Order: sequence, then C-alpha cells, then structure tokens
Amino acid sequence: MKAIKIIIYVLSISILFSACKTSRHAQRKAKKDTEETLVLPIRPQKPQNPEVAQSYAYNWVSYRGNANINFDGKKYQCSYYMVNRIDSVLYLNLNLMGIEIARLVATPKEVTFVNKLSNEYYKGDYAFVEKYLKAKADFYTLQAVFNGDEARLKAYQDITVTYHPIIDESSKRPFFDSFSASMNNGQRKVDAQVKNLKFNTPGTTSIKIPEGFKEMTL
Repeated sequence: MKAIKIIIYVLSISILFSACKTSRHAQRKAKKDTEETLVLPIRPQKPQNPEVAQSYAYNWVSYRGNANINFDGKKYQCSYYMVNRIDSVLYLNLNLMGIEIARLVATPKEVTFVNKLSNEYYKGDYAFVEKYLKAKADFYTLQAVFNGDEARLKAYQDITVTYHPIIDESSKRPFFDSFSASMNNGQRKVDAQVKNLKFNTPGTTSIKIPEGFKEMTL
C-alpha cells in the first residue's frame, strides 16, 4: 500500500512524548483519585462534513499494539489500545511498563486528554490537536487515520505514513497489521504494531478527570 500524507502522527507522538518524558516518576507514584466521569454520546453523531466522511463497513473497530517512538532524537517505547465507534467516539489509551500514563477521547465536538504523570488534563475543541499538528484537523481526520482510510487522508501533506496491508483472518476484511510514519525530515518517527484486531465488538470509551488535576493551557 503506497505512502499517504497525513497529520495525525504528530498528535500521537506529542501525547506519547508528553506522557513518556516523565515516566521516571511513574513507579514512585501511588495515588487514590476521586474522579469525575465525563458522559460521552451514546449514539453516533452525524458528520459535520458528510461529503468527506467515509462510510465504513463496520460500526466498531479496536486494536492494541506497541509503538517505538523517535521524537527529535529521544527514543521511547509505549503500548497503546485504540477503540473507535464510527462517527461517534475515538478512544486511545497509552501505557508504559503496564501503567496507564495517558488517555485521550475524541468525539465530533470535543477532545478530552488526561496525562496521569503530569497530573494535567485538557477538555475542549480541536485547538489541542491543531497546536501539535500545526494544521487543521477534526474528528473525522483522526478516525480516518486509525482506520487506514487513504482516500480521506490524501489532502494532507505534512506527514508520510505507510501501512502494511493484511486480510484479517477472523473477519476476512482488508486492514493493516502495522504502520510507520515520519515527519520533519525524519526527526520524528513512529513504528507501531497492530494486533488483537476486532470489528463490531464494543469497547471502552470512557474517560475520567481525577480530582486535583490541573487544566492544560494552550
């Protein structure tokens, strides 16, 4: 499958970098947080731009894997878990050494991000995404990236991403089992595995903001 130009890679790397760079404190932390639950939409929402929205042949997709990150010369290894309810919600959980370090939930209307190592959170519009991408982005762009939707992503030129295509054994659907992405003349790179692929199986999409966490400023 040919390389495509997309922008979401920066978001993933920025989240990983923000969470991983303070990982040396993770094992020394033992917190009991009182948490506020954010209620997410139950029904899929209609795309804000129906003419560019992709019609997928499934309602849910989820997978997990490991990611090797090179962020401006600094290297990290993290694991992740992704769940997407089509046109409704996208969930990303990041782990380091078996400890959850960050969680992101995106809906068509807003993004919520919790960094458990820095005790910070963001809840608001896609300015959070655009700050790191330095480009326009919305929910449907993120969804397209995690579903390998090349047609939706052709308009983007900042990032080069290559998917390794497969036919999923269980569902017989075409998908991918890994992807590689780079930007800034190779200064930022990611190599990610995709495993435990599931279609039409509902997964976790919840996010909580622990009491006492500080709101991030853009």
